[in-house]
Amino acid sequence: MKATLCITLCLILGPLMPVHGLELSMRQSGKITEVVGQILSQSHLRQKWLDNDISTIFFNNYLDSLDLNHQILLKEDVIAFREKYQDLLDDYTFGMLKKSRVPNAGPAFEMFEVFKLRLKERRSMIQELLKEEYAFDVDEEIMIKRSEEPWPETEGEARELWRLRIKYDLLQGRMGEEDLSKVKDRLAKRYDRLVRDFETLEPDEVLQLYLTALANAYDPHSNYMSPTTAEDFYIKNVHNELTGIGALLRSNEGYCQIVSLVPGGPADKSKAIKPGDKIIAVAQDTEEAVDVVEMKLNKVVQMIRGGLKTKVRLTIIPAKSVDGSETKEITLVREKIELKDQFAKARIIEMPTDTGSHRRLGILTVPQYYENVAEDTSRLLKRLQEEKVEGIALDLRHNGGGILPEAVALTGLFFPEGPVVQVQNYVKQKQILSDEDPATVYDGPLVVMVSQLSASAAEITAAALQDYGRAVIIGDQSTHGKGTVQTLVELNRFKGTPEQSGLLKYTISKFYRVAGGTTQKHGVQPDIVLPSIYDYMELGEAHLPQSLEPDSIPPADYKAMQRLGDLIEPLRQRSQKRIDQDKDFQYILDDIRRYQEIKKRKTVSLNEERRIPEREADKERGEKRDLERKARRHPGLKIYRITMDDIKESNPANLIFDGDNPEHYTEAEEAEDTSKEGLPAIQEDAYVGDEQEAIDKKLDAYARESINVLIDYIDERKKSKTEKRQLSSTIQP
Repeated sequence: MKATLCITLCLILGPLMPVHGLELSMRQSGKITEVVGQILSQSHLRQKWLDNDISTIFFNNYLDSLDLNHQILLKEDVIAFREKYQDLLDDYTFGMLKKSRVPNAGPAFEMFEVFKLRLKERRSMIQELLKEEYAFDVDEEIMIKRSEEPWPETEGEARELWRLRIKYDLLQGRMGEEDLSKVKDRLAKRYDRLVRDFETLEPDEVLQLYLTALANAYDPHSNYMSPTTAEDFYIKNVHNELTGIGALLRSNEGYCQIVSLVPGGPADKSKAIKPGDKIIAVAQDTEEAVDVVEMKLNKVVQMIRGGLKTKVRLTIIPAKSVDGSETKEITLVREKIELKDQFAKARIIEMPTDTGSHRRLGILTVPQYYENVAEDTSRLLKRLQEEKVEGIALDLRHNGGGILPEAVALTGLFFPEGPVVQVQNYVKQKQILSDEDPATVYDGPLVVMVSQLSASAAEITAAALQDYGRAVIIGDQSTHGKGTVQTLVELNRFKGTPEQSGLLKYTISKFYRVAGGTTQKHGVQPDIVLPSIYDYMELGEAHLPQSLEPDSIPPADYKAMQRLGDLIEPLRQRSQKRIDQDKDFQYILDDIRRYQEIKKRKTVSLNEERRIPEREADKERGEKRDLERKARRHPGLKIYRITMDDIKESNPANLIFDGDNPEHYTEAEEAEDTSKEGLPAIQEDAYVGDEQEAIDKKLDAYARESINVLIDYIDERKKSKTEKRQLSSTIQP
């Protein structure tokens, strides 16, 4: 969750060189560990030296990174580890042990080896348990979340935990009308894969677990990235591009399988690769091919990526091959692939009115703050104005952060020059980051859509626009609450570290609103709150361990625009009336009630008869909702999409939903419950959004209500201006 919700808001250094694997010696691992410990001790915002207190948190974090649910290790293992390491990880880090005066990461690898041994034992245990017969009419229960529970004391206790776990998984499959033999086969493969994934971890990957446990002892947004992870970070969160073949890959029963291809990418242009094909070997240009069957997906991806215009040879089993005996080798030249799904984009919502005319509103979605996102957003704003939209909704609901200067520049597109955010470090040095461009790209009616998933840079934008009185903020009860700034340090810059040492991301300061308050833990509270199950799922910063405490500083010198005046309360009242009558929000409220009931339970019944009524009720509920949604009609509603490619190529807006066209209607409604849950792990040579078409066609309840609030806002502004003009003409002498 931390990685999904708390994408860094950071100051970016130069890009790393491509990495294809790294073997670290114990001495190199120790040196990297020492450097990380020194940086955190001296430069982290918390200003806390790595001592016994931090060592204890560090130790517990590492154990949880290996065995969060406390079902692999035994209590005796944990006791032995505690006696040997809990208060001494600081001494190992800095080489302060009496017997050894060199920095030492040995505890990481020693504990990891014991964990692997226990994992193999659990795998043998699971193999035996999968052969047993299970009675599903017995009153037994299982505790799904065991992170706060003690580790099992004996092998017998561990076996009982796993017996209940296997029975739970089998019952889940049985209730899903799946054959039990197939469920057992699937579970066997799942746990084989789990053991294999840990057994094939490279030393730098083990070190990443260990040093991230150390960094997390300071705050939840500091972590260590191995060279491979660092490369992925730059690709997905900064540059939004890579050099590769242009394919979305999935691990499927030991094979690396092609899911989809990037249109115009090397794989697509070759016409020799199709979705469903399996890659069984990879070679670099003229080098010998390496077998990749049963290899971890991320390692295969690293082998397929590479330098621009370099060659890669793939040996594949075509999807059409029935028995897998047919193979062929394909040579591809790597090209630059843009991760277009993460680029800003816009939609135009065209809605009919009672008078027979149409209203045009814009939704501008910014998924993250990548390089040049402010420029992209500026071009989209100008295009939306050319399309004659009356107002714009800025969608930051799934924006987890990004580059700090981009957040400042993007926020400044909506008002003249002025401060956007205040940043203060541990010595109370304050810096005010301002938009220095007096031009305003978009000056019209604006609402900002946020959620519990809106974090960091997204919160800077929402907070500034709220403090200036520039926009109506609408969404969950609060945003995520990440009010800290991170920086990246390339560790190979320090004497004695190897050339490929990875990155340390750590917290250096807090950011504050221009009004002086903080978003840390508190988040941004919207002007208009919509019902959301996220508010009950403990997703925010306040629920993360070691999160920094909130505080405040004096306000910056800024001039509020006060566009909203007394409009918020009437807008809120109108919104509530619609919510009370809206079917989708009633579904959401019902889901919240059921979630709260389930959340109170600490255990789940393994008695099928007790579970069936709940399953049947869920099934019936889902079917009724589907029928109700499909019965809806949206005459006159049209949705157009504008991508950055459309902007660059001056393409017209693309009609993606037509409420008067049954085909468009059906596709949009089917997209309502789109979910990837349950799919095998997917990783990208280049990310391709196969579901983006369906998602963009969907005007979900939150987007729909945001548009309605925007319309109310526009109408109230027009009404207010008319009244002012009338008053002015009345009092003229």
